[in-house]
Amino acid sequence: MTSSIAKTQQPGEYWTFRKRTTKEEVSGILPAVRGENNAFAYWKSRAQHPFGGYWISRKFVRDLENKWAKENRKKKAAYNKLYKENDPLHPEIKSVWHHYYCIFKPTTQRKNYVGMPFFDSWNPQKGGSIKAGAIWIIENLGKRPKGCSLHIVDHARGFVPGNLEWTFPRKQSTEQMFKIIADQRHRIKELEEQLRIFKNIGGGLNDDLVRFTSS
Repeated sequence: MTSSIAKTQQPGEYWTFRKRTTKEEVSGILPAVRGENNAFAYWKSRAQHPFGGYWISRKFVRDLENKWAKENRKKKAAYNKLYKENDPLHPEIKSVWHHYYCIFKPTTQRKNYVGMPFFDSWNPQKGGSIKAGAIWIIENLGKRPKGCSLHIVDHARGFVPGNLEWTFPRKQSTEQMFKIIADQRHRIKELEEQLRIFKNIGGGLNDDLVRFTSS
C-alpha cells in the first residue's frame, strides 16, 4: 500500500486492502483510533507519514509471516540434513562442545563442572581442536550408541582421554548422586573436626578463667 492511498484512510471506516502481487482483496472496518489495531487492520508506524503511519491488512501480514516461517523451516531442515550427511562426527562433536561449555561457561545447574580440567589438545582456547576430541572418542570409544551420552568417569581428572565413556542417563544420575553423598559426608567430617577443635579451645579458656577468678 502506498502513502498516497494511505492518506485517505479514516478511522472507523469500511476499507478494502488489495495485494499488489496477486490482486487479492480483503475488506473490513478500520480501528476507531489511529495507531490502534484490530482483527482486520494492523497499524504500521512511519515517522515521515502525515498521520504518523497507516493501516495494513492483518491477513496479508499474517500470510507473509507464515510464508517466511515456512521458507525458513525448509532452509533449516535442508541445512541440518546437509550438515549431518557431510559430517559423520556430528554427535561426537556435539558431545565435546557440550562438555566444553559446561566447564568454561557453567550455569547453576552445572556448577559441579566449575574448575574441571579440560584436555589442552581439545581446548580451542589453547590452540586445541574440538574435532580432535571427537576423533579420539570414535577411535577409542566408538560412535555414540543410541540413547547414550558421554560421561566423565572421575570429575577430579576432568574431560581428558581415558576418563570418558558412553553411558545411559540412569547410570550417570546414580553416579552423580553417589558423588553428592560422598561430598556431603566429607563436609560433615570437616565440620565435626572444626567443632572438636572449637570445644577444645573453649575448654581451655574456661580453665584459665577459673584459675584467674580463684586467684
